[in-house]
Amino acid sequence: MRLIEKYGGTHHGYFVPGQTPPNSSFSFAGIGEEGPPNIAVALFSFPNAEAYAEYRRDVAGDPDCLAEARHRNDTQCFTSYERTFLRPVTRD
Repeated sequence: MRLIEKYGGTHHGYFVPGQTPPNSSFSFAGIGEEGPPNIAVALFSFPNAEAYAEYRRDVAGDPDCLAEARHRNDTQCFTSYERTFLRPVTRD
């Protein structure tokens, strides 16, 4: 989180699967299903695409970022990584 924030981003947190509440139902009956129990999500944002590009460029040589990459490689604390670029939907 601190590396995102160090380079101008906002880290909105990590989200991991939780215990399903008893008798939970889906908002759209008949089409919902439980998601996988081994997926976590990290949400962060930058003011614009240029700021994100600067972050990507600048962290490449950051000693703290390189240490985090070594930690991931050493521990295999996650086994795959996907990126999805989202934008907020405005309310009318």
